[in-house]
Amino acid sequence: MQPPPEVRTSRSLELVDRLGITRYTILLTVVAVAASIAICLTAYALIGFDPLVEPISIILPILCPLLIVPPMTVRATRAALQLRAQQTLIVEQNLALERILTEKDRILTLVGHDLRGQLNLVMGFAQLISRHAEDIPPERLADYANEIHQAGKKTNDVLTDLLNWGRARAGQLPSGTRFEPFNEILTEVVANLKQEIERKEIGLELPELKLEDDVDQVIVASALRNVLGNAVKFSHRGGRIVIEAGRTSQDFHFSIHDFGMGISPDQLTRLRGGHLVSSTEGTSREAGSGLGLAICRDVIEAQGGALEIESVLGQGTTVSVTLPFTD
Repeated sequence: MQPPPEVRTSRSLELVDRLGITRYTILLTVVAVAASIAICLTAYALIGFDPLVEPISIILPILCPLLIVPPMTVRATRAALQLRAQQTLIVEQNLALERILTEKDRILTLVGHDLRGQLNLVMGFAQLISRHAEDIPPERLADYANEIHQAGKKTNDVLTDLLNWGRARAGQLPSGTRFEPFNEILTEVVANLKQEIERKEIGLELPELKLEDDVDQVIVASALRNVLGNAVKFSHRGGRIVIEAGRTSQDFHFSIHDFGMGISPDQLTRLRGGHLVSSTEGTSREAGSGLGLAICRDVIEAQGGALEIESVLGQGTTVSVTLPFTD
């Protein structure tokens, strides 16, 4: 019983891989010529024909395979190689699709958990106010309202980051529509993180150089928010964070250096490779989605910039961002 065609094709391609198309074609031609001669000689013997009488009867069994087998073999082999390349590409695409779907499921889980936490905070304070509004002092009501506002802002920031991330991955991230001086964006981001910074008693050193150049507010704010937020999250109480900034004629850059937990070599390798990493609790058990730096990297690179990470476990982390000026 003969093996199925796909098995025979696979074995033939293995031989092609070892010999190459030219040698494989020569081998098949030699085999075909030998088979043709053997068949003709057998036929001549059966009918009692002497091939020496007619030399053409010897030449034809040799000439026919030489004219027919090489071109047919080359075409068939190339077609088979192309088919295998297409099959390999399909397998690779299927594996990539599986990775994307797995990543999507993980992202939905992480983001859903993060958003649910913020919404639970909003609903909790809203319920407290609705039930006990008459008994709550005005100053306490103002605190509750501020907590609700901060939770709503964080939720909006997460959704904005996700929207920009999706656009960046699809190659559809639009050019900036809102430009502000870098220093103003930095001041706003620091103000939004003021409570966390003060709660941990972190010393924050701002850039000496005042960058008044207008930059893309959405992209820069997202990068500062995520990178500085991580620096605060992983800094120890009483720690220090240093922010530096500079510019050239083509681009501007900033770096944020903390002296906190640092990143393990394995996670650092994954981050540098653009992979998602598991969320790590902060020094005060702060939670997070683990998506911040991945989002930053994709969005920044989509704008022609770069994000670099240097870290030593137990000593701290430095994240540097470079972005070109947008005309």
